Amino acid sequence: MMKKLYFKRKSTTQNEEFDSSLGTLVSLPLSSLSPNPNQPRRQFDEVEIVSLADSIRQHGLLQPITVRARSERDHTDKPYIIVAGERRFRAFQMLSRDEIPCLVSDLTSEEAAEVAIIENIMRKDLSMFELAEALKMLIEEYHLTQDTLAKRLSTSQSNIANKLRLLRFTSKERLLLEEYHLTERHARALLRLHNEKTRVRCLVFVGEHHLSVKATEDYIDAILLPKSRAKTSDHSISGRDALDFVRGFLKKPLLRLGKKGVSVQSEEVEDDTSVKIIITIPKDREFDEECAFLATHVSRETTSEPAT
Repeated sequence: MMKKLYFKRKSTTQNEEFDSSLGTLVSLPLSSLSPNPNQPRRQFDEVEIVSLADSIRQHGLLQPITVRARSERDHTDKPYIIVAGERRFRAFQMLSRDEIPCLVSDLTSEEAAEVAIIENIMRKDLSMFELAEALKMLIEEYHLTQDTLAKRLSTSQSNIANKLRLLRFTSKERLLLEEYHLTERHARALLRLHNEKTRVRCLVFVGEHHLSVKATEDYIDAILLPKSRAKTSDHSISGRDALDFVRGFLKKPLLRLGKKGVSVQSEEVEDDTSVKIIITIPKDREFDEECAFLATHVSRETTSEPAT
């Protein structure tokens, strides 16, 4: 449980003190501050920092950053560690300012790590892998169970477990998932494939074809459907996999057509060399009339041509 802190505000006319759960407001040299080693956010958008610096230059800092005193566990010679507000700290550095307003709290390193995660979650600033790495750090560094961490972050144990499962992806797979802008639900579907090379191949297919989450799940279902099949090479998909994939993709549209009153039928014809999937859609009256018109028109043009 976080300790109650005190906040000290200085107005233009007088000093006044009152209780708060924030901290003590002071102005600290930037040189005395160290970034949070448990900061879950690993990538900072430089364009955003420039925009923030410009806003601070024009309007001033609207919210001080939160810091804590260094503990014995911190590997830094700086007296203070940033808890929340590293973007504002970087913007002040960009502006070549000497000091920055800070709320000095007496949070422990563990509480500070939790605050950093919660702050980023609320702002939706973290990628799925940054969040997963941060959760793993909390569990390992402070010997927490998934259930304990879930209660502290006001979420479910299953949600924590699902996010930690994302760490099964290799660094190459993580880069691909981010490059294709795939969601956490896409990622969880792909994790059903336990073979790394198969997973990478499918990941690229999903990304290149911009598959939705549902289409991705159907695609994975089609691959996993056959329980016993010959092993394929690492660089190709077998004919059986291709057939299962086509079956999975045809199933949904055929059902939709049926619900709309179209008596569409499908059948598979197999010979020694291939399997043909034949889709039969009945013609309607307008289609028959158009075909009859075209046939008559072509016939007239043919018979009217002079003999050669």
